[in-house]
Amino acid sequence: SSRRTHLSLHVVELPGQPVLRVGGQRATDGVLGPLQEGTALAITCSVSGGVPPPKVVWKRQEKILDPTVESRSPTLTVNQLNIARLTRAFHNVRLTCVASNNNVTAPVEASITVTMNPASPYSSWRSALPAAVAPSSATEKAGSTLSLLRIFPAVVATAVWRLKSRVCQAGSPFARWLLCCERAGGIKDLRPRGAELHQELLGRHAPLVTRLEAPPKGLRVGREYEISCVSAGSRPHPNITWTLGSVASLTPITANTEHGVNMSTSRVRVTASRRHHGQRLTCTSLNPLFPAYPLSDSILLNVTYPPVATIELGRGVSSVVKEGEDIYFNCNVDSNPPTYKISWYHKGRPLLHAPDRGLLLSGNSLALRSVTRHQAGPYMCAASNVEGDAQSRPLDLSVNCELPVCSDDSSPSKVYATGLGQYINVTCTVKASPNVAKYLWVFNNSVTSERIPGDQVLKTPEGGSVVKFIARAHQDYGTLQCWAQNSVGRMTQPCLFHVVPAGRPDQPLGCAVVNKTYDSLAVGCTPGFDGGLEQTFLAKVFEAVTGRSQVNVSSRWPNFTLEGLTPGLDYIIQVMARNSLGNSDPVRLEAFTYKMAENRMRDEQEGHRGRGKSRGYAPPEKPGGGLSEGSQTGTVHPRADPTLHTSLRSVLLGGVTVFRERVRHRHSLKARPK
Repeated sequence: SSRRTHLSLHVVELPGQPVLRVGGQRATDGVLGPLQEGTALAITCSVSGGVPPPKVVWKRQEKILDPTVESRSPTLTVNQLNIARLTRAFHNVRLTCVASNNNVTAPVEASITVTMNPASPYSSWRSALPAAVAPSSATEKAGSTLSLLRIFPAVVATAVWRLKSRVCQAGSPFARWLLCCERAGGIKDLRPRGAELHQELLGRHAPLVTRLEAPPKGLRVGREYEISCVSAGSRPHPNITWTLGSVASLTPITANTEHGVNMSTSRVRVTASRRHHGQRLTCTSLNPLFPAYPLSDSILLNVTYPPVATIELGRGVSSVVKEGEDIYFNCNVDSNPPTYKISWYHKGRPLLHAPDRGLLLSGNSLALRSVTRHQAGPYMCAASNVEGDAQSRPLDLSVNCELPVCSDDSSPSKVYATGLGQYINVTCTVKASPNVAKYLWVFNNSVTSERIPGDQVLKTPEGGSVVKFIARAHQDYGTLQCWAQNSVGRMTQPCLFHVVPAGRPDQPLGCAVVNKTYDSLAVGCTPGFDGGLEQTFLAKVFEAVTGRSQVNVSSRWPNFTLEGLTPGLDYIIQVMARNSLGNSDPVRLEAFTYKMAENRMRDEQEGHRGRGKSRGYAPPEKPGGGLSEGSQTGTVHPRADPTLHTSLRSVLLGGVTVFRERVRHRHSLKARPK
C-alpha cells in the first residue's frame, strides 16, 4: 500500500525597515521637537518590499492611532499620521510605526519621541505690543511712560518703558517705536528688537508634568504621612503649592520644596485626622511667567478611624413616655471602615433580641413595645469596627407610671413604737415617674382625723417626705397616712405608718444550744420585737444542782459563746432581751458540758466521721431591721392593729422553742466521787 501527503508551501518575504519623514526630511535621531503647542504635525512612514504586502499602522504607547494605508505599490507601502493640533499631552510621547505581513515573525517598527514647548501667551512681539500700548487717541506725546507689566508682566515686571519719538501714531511700523528702559541705576538707551524679545520669551517654559509620587492608598487616624509631589519641565523653577479640602474651601498647608536641574520636588507631612477623610489633597505647580498654565495632581484621602456613636430617640418620640407606649432608639455611627457590630445597653447591662418581651434589635435601631416603668433609666449603644470600639453617651428614658406607689422602704403598713414625749421622724418614699409634685399627711385614730400642718412636713434630698411626730398623751397614738401625687394623678392607697407606745422587748426567738465542749457552750437565738427601743441581749449560766451563777454575758446580738465552765456538769441557761424600759421574760435552756474522757472520745469519733468538717460555732447571720429613724423608735409592734397583732402573736408563740437535750450517762450527785 502507499500513502500520499499534500503540502502547501507559502514563502513570506519580510518587509523592510520603516522610514520616518517629517516635512519631507528623514527623521533619524528618534526625537522630534521641541514642537510648539497648538501646531499641526504630519509624519510619514514608508515601508519597502514585503510579500505579501505588509500592514502598516501607527501606535501611541501600544494604542493604535492610525491603521489606514494612504498608498500601496508592489514595492512601497505608505501610512501618514496627521495630528491637526498638538497638545501638552503629546510631550515625551513615543509614536511608533509598525509593519507586519505574517503572524510568525516579529513585526518591524520605527519610533520617534515628540517633545513640546508650551505656547506662550506673550510669544509674539508684533501681536502683543500694539495691543498693549497702542494709545486710544491718534497720537501720543513724547515722554509718555508705559509699564512693560502691561505687555510682558512676568519678564520685566519692574521696568518702565518711555516713548522717545516725538509723535507716535497707532498702528505705525515697529521701526518707529524707540524705547528706553528706566531703572534705579539711571536711564540706559535700549533698542530691543522684536525677535530678540521673542527668543527670550521662548526660553521660558511652563511645567510639563506634575504628579504625586506613590501616594498612600489609605491613612490611619493619628499617624503622620509624608507625601511627595514632583514637577518637571518648568523654566524657571515653578512655585509648588498644596491644598487640602474642597474647591469651595481650600486650606493651604506647609510644605518643603527642593529644586533640581529640570525637576522640583515638594514634600508635605500630614497627620491623618477624622476631618481629613473624603477631602482631596492637591499639589499644584505654576511657573510665574505663565500664570494661565498651572498643573495639578491630587488624591482623595481615605482615612480609617474608630467609630463615634451617638444615641437618639426616634422621630416624634419624647424622652418622657407613658407606660404601654412603643418607643425606639437610633444609634448614629460615624466610622471608617463601616461597623460590623452594634450593641445596646440598659443600666450598663447588655440587651439581647427578645421579641416575646417586646425587645427588638434591628441594625442600628432598638425598639421597645409596651414599655413599662422597669424599662426606665439610661440607655447606651456601642459600635465596633476593625479600628476599635466606642460607646455613646447615655440617654435617660423616663416612663410615666399610672400613679405613685409606696417604695420598699415605705411598705403599705409600717409600725413605729415610741414613748411619750419622744420625737420620731417618719419618712415616706414612693416610686413615681414623673417625680412627685406634692405630699399630703393625715393622722387618724379612734378619737380624731386631721391633716398634718405644713410646718411639720419636710422634704428629703431624694424626693421623699418626712413628718416630725410626738405623742404627748396616750390618745396621740394612731396611724399616719402619706398620700403622694404627680402629674399622672394621686395614689389610690396611702402609705400607712402605725405609731404605738414603746414597751419592754419580747423574748428572743428560736434559742438553742448549738455546740458543746468540756468547758464551753454555744447558744444562738433570733431577736424578737424590741419594744420600740434599742435592745441588747443577756445570757446567764447557773449550775443545775447548786443554782450557783457561773457566767453572765451581754451582747448586741443574741448569739453567745459561754466559756470557762466546769467539765461534766449540768447547767441552766437563761437568755433575755433588755431595753431602757426593762427586760423580756427569759428563755430557759438546759445543757451540760462533756467530761474530759467523753470530750476526747467525741473528738475521735468526729475525726473518723469526716476530717475537715468544722465543729466550731458559726453564729447566725446578723438580723436586719429593728432600728427606727428617730432616736427613740423601734420595729413593728404587734399591738399596732388587731390583724397584725394576731399574726405576730402566733409567730411568737409558735417560734419560741426550748430545745432540751437528753443527757446520757448522767450521774447522780450521790454517785459522784467525793
